[in-house]
Amino acid sequence: MKCTVILCVLLLLTAGSNMAARSPLKTSKKIRVLLWSEQTEPRDVYPTGISGALASHLNKLPNLEARTATLTDAEAGLSDAALAETDVLIWFGHRKHDQVPEAAVDRVVRHVRERGMGFIGLHSTHFAKPLKKILNASGAWSSYVNHGQPEQMWVVLPDHPIAKGISDFRIPKTEIYTEPFEVPTPEAVIVEGTWEESGHRGREVMTWTTGRGRMVYVRAGHEEYPIFHMPEMQRLVANSVDWAAGQTNAPERLKRREAGPVATATGPHQRSRQARGQQEGTSAMVLVLNKMDDTVDMFSTQNGEKIGTVKTGTHPHEVAISPDGSTAYVTLYGSGVYGKNPTPNNKLAVINLKTKREETQIDLSPYKSPHGIAVDPKGMVWVTCENDAAIIVVDPKEKKVVAAIPTGTNGTHWISLLPDGSKAYTSNKEATKISVIDTDARKVIKEISVPRGVEGIGISPDGKRLYAGDFLQPVLFVIDTTKDEVMKEVQLKNKPGRVRVTPDNRSVLISSYGPGVIEVVDVATLTSQKTLPVGKAPMGIAFSANGRYAFVANSGETSASVLNLQTMEVVHTVTTGNGPDGIAFAVAK
Repeated sequence: MKCTVILCVLLLLTAGSNMAARSPLKTSKKIRVLLWSEQTEPRDVYPTGISGALASHLNKLPNLEARTATLTDAEAGLSDAALAETDVLIWFGHRKHDQVPEAAVDRVVRHVRERGMGFIGLHSTHFAKPLKKILNASGAWSSYVNHGQPEQMWVVLPDHPIAKGISDFRIPKTEIYTEPFEVPTPEAVIVEGTWEESGHRGREVMTWTTGRGRMVYVRAGHEEYPIFHMPEMQRLVANSVDWAAGQTNAPERLKRREAGPVATATGPHQRSRQARGQQEGTSAMVLVLNKMDDTVDMFSTQNGEKIGTVKTGTHPHEVAISPDGSTAYVTLYGSGVYGKNPTPNNKLAVINLKTKREETQIDLSPYKSPHGIAVDPKGMVWVTCENDAAIIVVDPKEKKVVAAIPTGTNGTHWISLLPDGSKAYTSNKEATKISVIDTDARKVIKEISVPRGVEGIGISPDGKRLYAGDFLQPVLFVIDTTKDEVMKEVQLKNKPGRVRVTPDNRSVLISSYGPGVIEVVDVATLTSQKTLPVGKAPMGIAFSANGRYAFVANSGETSASVLNLQTMEVVHTVTTGNGPDGIAFAVAK
C-alpha cells in the first residue's frame, strides 16, 4: 500500500512537471509588459508611437501593467534589469532594425529561451533582429506593397485563447504582405487575411514556442494607418499578452474554421496582377530608356510587342517604379556621359503607366545630372546627382526636392535601398568608399572602405547583402549589410557594369560592357559560374515579377535581350530605340 501511494505521488509529480514544461502558467498578480518601439511612426497617426498607443490601452486592463522603451534609451531600453522585470516584450520595428545593438538582441533571445519571457512581434518586426534570431529565419515575405487597400480578417481558430472575444473584422486601409513567409511552421495560425483586389490570402496571427518562451507574430498593422487604434486589434494584442505570459493555454485539439475565400494568387503582389491581365485593367510591361532618342519604349511581356513610346527630355538614363506600379520616374541626365556632361539636365520625368503618357517633369534645381534612382516603400524618390556630390529626396506628390544629403564625392553614381527602406547605399566612382545613408535621419552614417571606386551595386532580396562592382578591376565586393563591412571579394572574368540579384537570391547578374556578356555569380559559393553572350554593350538589367526572366538593355545596338533564368540562355530579343540603357519591369494599374 505504501509503495502504491509513493508511486501515485511520483506519477502525479511527473505529470505536473511535463505539464509545466509544456504550458508554463505564471502566477504573478499582474503581467508586466514592456512595449519597445524605435519611434519612427508618424506623429499624426500615433502621437506617442505604436508602443504608447498600445500601452495606454493595456494599462486600462486590470491584469496588466505596461511601460515603454525605445532605441535611444540606455542599452536600447533592453538591459538585463529591464528584461528581468518583463513578462512579455512587445516589439515594433520598422526602419532601424540594423541599429539595435547585438548585445541587446542576445539579451532578449536569452530571456525568451531561458527564462520564458514572452515575445510579440508586430507587423514590420518580421525583419527585426530579435524575431529573426529567435526563429532562426530570414523573416522575409514574398512582397510588400503599401497600396492602402482593405483587408478582411478571418478568425480560423476561434477556440484559441488569442481569439477570445474576437469575430471576423475588416481593416479599411493597410499594406499587403504576400506569402510565402520565410519562418518555421507555426504551432497555430489563429487569424488569416484576404485581399479582394489581388486574390492573396495570408497568415495574420501566428504562435511558436521557443525554449521556455512563447512567441506571437501579428502581421496586420501599419505605422501610417490607425490600425492599432482599432478595438479588435487591441483585443488581439491583449489576448496575445495573456497567452505569451502563460496565463492562458490553447486546447490540445483545435478545430479549424473554414472562413473567407481561398487564395487565387500567391507570391509577389505583381504576379497575380500579371496573371489576371486585362480582366483587372492591368498590363505587365518592360520599360526601356533610349538615351540617344530621348524616349521610353514599353513592351508587353505577353508577346514582346511594343505597346507605347513616350518622349522625354534630354537623355533619359535610369528608371524606377512607384510601389503601386502606376508610375515610372525617369532621370533626365543631360546630353553627355559620366565625366563629360557639358549641358546637364535637372529634371525628373513622371510617366503614367496606364495612359502611357508623361504627366509632368519635376524640377530638381539647383541639383543637376540626376542619374541613379530608387523608390522607397513610402513612395519617396531617391536620386543621385553626381555633379553636386549629393543624394536628393523627391516627394512626387509635392513635386519637389524635400531633402539633400551630401556624399562628399562627385562620383556618386548609383543608389540601392534595403527592402524595408531603412538604409540606402551609393556607389562612388571616384572615391574608395561606399556611402551608407540612414533614410529616416537622411544623413550618411557610415562609409564602407573599398580599394577602388565602385560602379554598379545591387541589394539581395532578403536585404542581407550588398554586391558592388569595382570601377576599374574585375572584382565584385560582397558586403554584409548588418555590419556594413566587406565580407569577401569575388574575382570576376570581366570588369563589372550593372549589378542585380535574381529574385530567388541564387545568382548575381553582372553586365559587362566591353565583351557584351552577362556574368553569373553563384550566391551560395560566391564564385563566377559562367558568362552569357547578349547584345553589344549591355547595361541595365530588370526581372519579371515571377522571377523567371531577366531583361537586358544592349546600349551598343538597338535591342534588349530576354534571358530565361532557369536555363540561363537568351530566349528572345526585341528591337528598341537608339542607346537603350535604363530598364525596368512594371505592372501598370
